Amino acid sequence: TFEKRFLNPERISTITQLQAGLLRNGLRLLRQGGRLVYSTCSLTRAQNEDVVLSVLESLKDTYQLVPAQRFTDPHSHTLAPWPCDTDHATHFVRFHPSTSSTSGLFIACIEKYAACQ
Repeated sequence: TFEKRFLNPERISTITQLQAGLLRNGLRLLRQGGRLVYSTCSLTRAQNEDVVLSVLESLKDTYQLVPAQRFTDPHSHTLAPWPCDTDHATHFVRFHPSTSSTSGLFIACIEKYAACQ
């Protein structure tokens, strides 16, 4: 079943560890002022918000989340034309299958603002 194949806690743990490692490696390659877009086709918080927040917590004082409206439409203060939801003070964007004609996806944008210590 879907739950056994994709929502199995052991599988999710393995995937989130891989995703966190990939995110850390990508962030490590950024120059100061550079941005990385983290996106998944998963709808689980464990693979999305939790990965981003955990990695950022481990790399304090170097990276920051970019507010969603700054990476979707820099001239607008709204995401109105996009069929998506924002969470966590509008730093994450989530497209749900029921409203976006997609299978679902998650987007976060991270900016490097300080030199790594």
